[in-house]
Amino acid sequence: MRKVVRELLLYSYRILYEITDKEIFVLTVVHQRKSLKDENISRES
Repeated sequence: MRKVVRELLLYSYRILYEITDKEIFVLTVVHQRKSLKDENISRES
């Protein structure tokens, strides 16, 4: 299964999402002023 993580900037927010072969998962939505750390992104194996 192929997974691609992308980022979308919308107004003052960063939206990280993952695209698989059949689904799209929103991983996190954070304000751009907030520091984004890897542990703040939930991912299921």
